[in-house]
Amino acid sequence: MTLQGTEPQAAQPEETKTKGLWAAFAILLLTLIGVATYGYLALDKENVRLSQIPEVAESVKLVGGRMAAAEARLREMSFDWQALQQSFAELDKKVNSRTSSTRKYAEKLTAQLESRVQNRMDERAAGLEARIRELQSEQQTDRARLAQLRNELAGIQSELTAVQRQAGQDFDGLSRRVAANEQQLIELNEELEPERVDFEVVKKRLHELAPEISLQVTKTNVLYQRFSGWIRYAPEGRTLWVRDQGVQQPVTFYTKQGDEMYELVVTRVTKDSAVGYLLLPIEESSRASHARLHEVSGVQGRRGS
Repeated sequence: MTLQGTEPQAAQPEETKTKGLWAAFAILLLTLIGVATYGYLALDKENVRLSQIPEVAESVKLVGGRMAAAEARLREMSFDWQALQQSFAELDKKVNSRTSSTRKYAEKLTAQLESRVQNRMDERAAGLEARIRELQSEQQTDRARLAQLRNELAGIQSELTAVQRQAGQDFDGLSRRVAANEQQLIELNEELEPERVDFEVVKKRLHELAPEISLQVTKTNVLYQRFSGWIRYAPEGRTLWVRDQGVQQPVTFYTKQGDEMYELVVTRVTKDSAVGYLLLPIEESSRASHARLHEVSGVQGRRGS
């Protein structure tokens, strides 16, 4: 970028004013000369001598003095005009010199400014180019990383599909085994279901509920649904007394060996009777099934965990 300087034109108001004065003075002088000539001719035409008119003679003398003064003033102004022209010439030289110096200084400043601007532009351009190269390198790295991640993701998806397929197959097999085990549990539960003997006994009468097991109800409370009585277990000659027992509350007793359990439950009492059921223990033939039930339950618990 280059700044072009324009040479200032020095205003010359004094020169213009002086030229105007000279022009006005010349016009006035010509006018006076013309008037004097016209008057002289007119008087000469009338055969009148200027010397015969005192006033005119005095006027002519006065005009002559004024013209002499004006002529002297003109000579002074001529000298002043030459000095003024010389001053203007010197001023013009100074202005031209200063204008040239100013132009050179401005051109120097412009060159320095252009150099600084160009250097800054070069520096910024170099920085931008380096940043662009860095971004391009990072973009290439990101693209390579993205391609690697896509390949890894494809491999993971393939492995996941294979695992899901295998897991589905394992789950189907496990589901079939669980279903088979559940069916076995149902069957074993049916086999291990204790025998239930329902009864309705009359108060104050001994009733045999099962072989060698008898029950007698001695007292009933219909309002509070409670009863009292005793249970007779003949094989061991034992009697189990029941006092103020509530309905739906089981009465449990074991044999002396402790390997068989009986459970008596009264569900309803009336004024003269009691209704309920007796659960007999599992027979010896069912103990193997009971062991299988625990084994199957343990296997399912381990698989579930």
